[in-house]
Amino acid sequence: MTMARPPKLSALLLLSAFLIACGGGDPSGTDQPRRDPNLVYEGWWMDWDAGYQMGHDGQPYESDNFVVYSDGCPAEERQRVAAVLEAQFIELKDSLQVSSHDEFIYATPDRKLHIFLSRYQVFPYGGGVATQYGFMLYSRDSPRVGWAPEVYDLILIHEMMHVIQGLLCGAIFGDAWFVEGIAEYVSDLSGLRSHQKVSDASMLQQWMSDHADVAGRGNPVAVHTWLDYRSTDPSATGDYGPYYELAVRYLLDPRGLGGTWADVKDLFLDMRQGTSFNQAFATRLALSLAEYEQSFFDLMLEYLP
Repeated sequence: MTMARPPKLSALLLLSAFLIACGGGDPSGTDQPRRDPNLVYEGWWMDWDAGYQMGHDGQPYESDNFVVYSDGCPAEERQRVAAVLEAQFIELKDSLQVSSHDEFIYATPDRKLHIFLSRYQVFPYGGGVATQYGFMLYSRDSPRVGWAPEVYDLILIHEMMHVIQGLLCGAIFGDAWFVEGIAEYVSDLSGLRSHQKVSDASMLQQWMSDHADVAGRGNPVAVHTWLDYRSTDPSATGDYGPYYELAVRYLLDPRGLGGTWADVKDLFLDMRQGTSFNQAFATRLALSLAEYEQSFFDLMLEYLP
């Protein structure tokens, strides 16, 4: 089935789950302040969703590919975030063999990615968003979060992968496990980790045992939609993030399925042309999604040491 532009819920991505799990943000948004006359209320987020009526201080930091806005985080931090994102942007472009910006579908007239770091304002749905415009995230010095610097940068890298997908696809969509898994995979390649990597079969067997009575039995590839994703509450099910990463790692590991970044790029471009995720996945990775879901645990137990 050809997928149209997904509902806005699909772009809430890992941020909402991560922030809620870490105690960041007020999911109800009830303490959202009235408009501050000292802030500038403009940006892609204002039109993207009525809930994100958030202002910035009018002092963005601009780099080659990014414009970083905030409502009060220090100028040095905006510059630091831009530098992290610039390095990741170049690395991902090289991995995906994107030779020209013309291969991307930019949503902003200046062909730059606009980042909003909220220090004081509250995201209405418990977390930020990532889109092909850029992304929104609490700033590292926000009183609503307490991330260590290395964890914060991992989240930046994770969100950058979502944005790259949006630039290639024209929107961020596809099975939830894959969207999240490839972002986790990229952030793991950076050498930074917010979770324990699934490194051996005993870890997977313990996960399987713990989820024997959970719908889907803990199979990450069974998390197709964002409603499925929202149901994987870490407090009730455990953190699926490492298992999304495992599912993508197997696909791209020469010891696993042996797919490549070129396959990932072609998958995204197929989706951009209106091909469903299921069909693009089967075409580019030579494996049906149904087959992968059905045989996931057997494949992983054979793959992991």
